[in-house]
Amino acid sequence: MLSAQGVGGSAITTERRNGRAAGRNHPAQCSFSGALREACGTRSASSAATFPVLVLRGMSTTVWAVASGVAVLWLVGPMLSFGLGAALLSLAAQNFGSLPLFEILRRPIAFCAEGLAFGMNEWAFRVSGLPGASLWFDGGYAALVCLVLFLLCAAAMRWNVRLRAALPTVILLTALAFGLEMALSWNVVNIELVGTQAAPAVIITRREQAVVLFRGSSITQRAVETQLEKRGVKRVELLVDLRMQPEMPCDLKAETRIEAAALAADTTRRAACGGVDLELYRTRQGCIVRLTIGGQRFVTVSGTVRPAKPIRAEWLLASMARPDNIRYTDCLTLSRKYRWMRESDAVPVSRLRLRLAG
Repeated sequence: MLSAQGVGGSAITTERRNGRAAGRNHPAQCSFSGALREACGTRSASSAATFPVLVLRGMSTTVWAVASGVAVLWLVGPMLSFGLGAALLSLAAQNFGSLPLFEILRRPIAFCAEGLAFGMNEWAFRVSGLPGASLWFDGGYAALVCLVLFLLCAAAMRWNVRLRAALPTVILLTALAFGLEMALSWNVVNIELVGTQAAPAVIITRREQAVVLFRGSSITQRAVETQLEKRGVKRVELLVDLRMQPEMPCDLKAETRIEAAALAADTTRRAACGGVDLELYRTRQGCIVRLTIGGQRFVTVSGTVRPAKPIRAEWLLASMARPDNIRYTDCLTLSRKYRWMRESDAVPVSRLRLRLAG
């Protein structure tokens, strides 16, 4: 994917050569416009080149990232120049203390460097609060889109298509492709198992909201935090701690928390958020959680639970806890080596996407 940067750079170089050739005859007309076009093209290409790399690595990168790079990339050079100048002047002021000129020059230059750094930080803070600033794209879809765009850029170079025609086309196709992905995944719920095979956590995400069923240790918590960051989740609406004897507290921030260990035996807690209906039943030695998402029923067990009546569900969210008297059709699991598993159980599937009604 880094070759995309080479394609953009080659296209800009070709355009630059054409501009210089035309500028020999009309230097006054082309000097400013050529410099402006070269600067904008270079920054746009370098920003766009990093976009597919970040997406394919699973980071929650959007078109806002490319727009932000184009908007503030020009600040990096002056900021580094001012910072280096301030450092050199500070060193000179220390060595030549008898000359106050160095200190007089250092202060405004350092102020300019700090102002530019503050502007970049403020821009990042403002953009992070915009709608859709942290969206997650499917890796396979993003790879296909990036491959198509790469082939289009190569074809444009092969047929000598001018940059002023090729660049708007590529930008428009990119916006349409990722706009289509956003529209298709707008009403979709992602259900994933993360962490260790012995104690996996369940993450249910919809756009920028999440529900977490937590079990495990600090390793699982780090895995949950990493996955939430990749998904671009800004708010955990509900956190359910399924551990019966937690050795350490779960530090994940959530609007609502339910701790199974703190509930009395034979009690039930219900909650609904983000298209997820949850019911937790606490027994003496464990708990069982039933979820309803998009018309599908999910069940997960923690500890030892023996329901008096069979519980039916389409999906079992598996762990080491034995699902006694639970009738399920499919299974989300990180392992096939749990002792209670049947030989007929399918290949492990750790994630699922469901489209809500409407």
